[in-house]
Amino acid sequence: MGENGRVWSDLEISGLWWVAHVAATWALVGLIWTVQLAVYPSFAWADPARFAQWHADYTRRIGMIVGPLMGIEAVTGVIWVWTHPEVAWAWVGLGLIGTIWVGTAVVQVPIHRRLGRRWDRELIALLVKGNWVRTLVWTARGVLVVAVSWG
Repeated sequence: MGENGRVWSDLEISGLWWVAHVAATWALVGLIWTVQLAVYPSFAWADPARFAQWHADYTRRIGMIVGPLMGIEAVTGVIWVWTHPEVAWAWVGLGLIGTIWVGTAVVQVPIHRRLGRRWDRELIALLVKGNWVRTLVWTARGVLVVAVSWG
């Protein structure tokens, strides 16, 4: 036990949230590269007659994975800034999270909504193209959290 009968010291608590932060970020890095290189391009080969139903199922299922991970990444990103406001990399990391969230809301979600109504090869191409920004920003976040962890 730590001081005052506490089981976890401040350092250990800090370590737990940091592990969650790094784990969520790297899970999302792996997921975004999978989506970018395999999932989104495969939309072009889907059956247009069944695409709307398939897409609704896909977005629901992927949301169950992405939503909690993005939530953990965002909350632990805020914790990083809150507990270390003097660390510039914490602010950079939070800014990258903000960039991802804005890109998701402004670019990807509207395209997905339109694709939810009908299969459209041009929209699929826009989805893939627009997702490169999130893919590269998440990759930068992954590099950042590893560099900070090893630094």
